[in-house]
Amino acid sequence: MTDPLACALPNTCPPEFGFDPVSWWLEQHGETAEDASRSLSFLCDGRQFLIRSNSDRAIEHLRQKLVRYFPSPAPGSGGADYEIEIHVMDKVSGGKIDLPDRSTWGRGGVAGFQAPLEAISSRHFLHLRWKGVEAFSRPNNLLVSLAITSTVRIRLLTAGLERYAKRGNLRYLEIDASAASEGEDPSMAAFPAAPVNSITIDELEEVVRNMTIRALGYFCLHAATVCRGDRGALLMGPSGSGKTTTALALLRGGYRLLSDETSLLDASGTHPRLAGFASAPRLYLGGLAELTHLEETLGEHTGRKSEVRSWAGDSQPADLRWVRPAALIFLRIHPSQEEHSIVPIPPNEAFVRLTNQILDPTNVFRKVAQAKATAALVEECTAYELTPSRRLDQLPEIVGRLMGGVS
Repeated sequence: MTDPLACALPNTCPPEFGFDPVSWWLEQHGETAEDASRSLSFLCDGRQFLIRSNSDRAIEHLRQKLVRYFPSPAPGSGGADYEIEIHVMDKVSGGKIDLPDRSTWGRGGVAGFQAPLEAISSRHFLHLRWKGVEAFSRPNNLLVSLAITSTVRIRLLTAGLERYAKRGNLRYLEIDASAASEGEDPSMAAFPAAPVNSITIDELEEVVRNMTIRALGYFCLHAATVCRGDRGALLMGPSGSGKTTTALALLRGGYRLLSDETSLLDASGTHPRLAGFASAPRLYLGGLAELTHLEETLGEHTGRKSEVRSWAGDSQPADLRWVRPAALIFLRIHPSQEEHSIVPIPPNEAFVRLTNQILDPTNVFRKVAQAKATAALVEECTAYELTPSRRLDQLPEIVGRLMGGVS
C-alpha cells in the first residue's frame, strides 16, 4: 500500500454525475468532510483504486485488511482510475443515516431529494437507481453509492468511529449507543456497550472489496479456484465442505492455488474467465494445519480457522491471474467416505447451485447480467458433485480428468 496522503473530501459530486444520495445527505445534515484525510492506493486487475477518508482509523484498518488481497501500485504510476470515498461521521443528528420515506419521493416533500428511477427492498437493504448512479442503504448506519459516467466513484457514508478511537481492540464503526434496542444483548462480547445497530470493520472491508469488484463489472463467488496452466476449476460448497482442504491437496499435486475462498467471474468476453484473491489459505484445527496434515482436516468445521503455516505462496499479493474454466466441482464432505464419489450434475441444477454461490447481496440491478454470466460459465464446462475420501493424494489425477485431461 502507498503511504498515507493528506487530502480533503468534497461534499458534492462533480456536474457530470447524476443525483448522488451521499452528497444529498451530507448537504442536508450540514456535515462536512473538509478535515485533513488519509488515503491509500491499491491495484485490481491493472486498474488503480484510491481510497480517501476523513477517518485515520478507517484507513489504517483497511490498510491492514486489503493488503491481503491487493498489490500496491508502483511509485509514480499515475492517477487513480477509480475513487472510493469513505465518510465517517462522529456526530449524526438522531444517530441515524436514513433516506426520505417513499411517500415523499417525487412530491417535493424533501428538499433536493430526487425520486429514483427504481427502488427495490431486499432483506437488509433498500436499493435505489438514478441515471448513472446506483445506491444501497441500510437504515441507520450505512449508505453507499456507485456512480459510473466518464469516471467511476464509490462513496460510502457511515457513522461514529473516531470517538471510540481511544478504546482498545476497536472492532466497530459505531453509531450512537442509544440506538441499541432496549433489552437486546450486545452483538459482540468485546464491546459490552456496543449497539446492535453497528457496522464491524470487517463489514467495511467487505463492502469496499465487493464494490471494487462490482465497479470492474465482475462477479464475486464463494469458491476456491485452482489451475493447471491457463485452465482452472472452481471448488464450491458451504463453509466446512472442504474447499480449502481439497484445493491444498491439489496444490500438493502440482496445481496452482488462485484462491481458497473468494473467486471472480468475468463473462464480458467470448469465453468466461476465472481469477481469485490468493491470500494465505486457512484451515480448521488451528496451528496443526500443515500441508502434510491435510487428511486430518476433512470433516472438521468447528472452532476458528488458522492460516496454513507451511503455505509457500507469495509473501506479497499479486494482481489477478485469469484462467479459462474447465470444471465446476461442488463438494460434499462425508467423514466416513471410503472411496471418492463423483456424480455429474445436469446444467440446470448446476446453474441453480452456482447462483447460490454468488456473493454481494447489494448488486440487485445486475441480476440479468449475473444470470447471463452464470449461464455462460455452466455452458463452458461440465459440473460435478465430488465427495472425497481421505485418499487426498488421488485428487490431482481425478480433478485432472474432470477438467478434460489437464496434466
